[in-house]
Amino acid sequence: AIGVALMSTATIATCDHGVVARIKRVIMERDVYPRKWGLGPMALKKKQLIQAGLLQPSGRSNETTPSDWGKQYVEMNVNNETLLQKAVKVEEIYRNNSEIPPVKRKVADTNLQTEPSINYKKRKE
Repeated sequence: AIGVALMSTATIATCDHGVVARIKRVIMERDVYPRKWGLGPMALKKKQLIQAGLLQPSGRSNETTPSDWGKQYVEMNVNNETLLQKAVKVEEIYRNNSEIPPVKRKVADTNLQTEPSINYKKRKE
């Protein structure tokens, strides 16, 4: 279990203050909290643009997409070519730069290992 909640999910959603749970995470149902999935302001605009044919059915922009949409909406799943090129340049700089010292690893000192200093006396029988 993740933890023990002190209130139900519906009570947590409507609570303004106080201790809600003694857990690290609160897993809530989709239809309970006020900002439901797909009903936010950007999601509604995106759905309207898809229905009007200004966006592809997958939500990507096409030729008829308004220029304002690209400024307002930033898609996180798209690979950014400029960032990739910058990362490659940084890697090349680090590879070609001989001023960077190599990483030295500490070697365990074998002289520090000692035998146990327990003296066992033999009994006379």
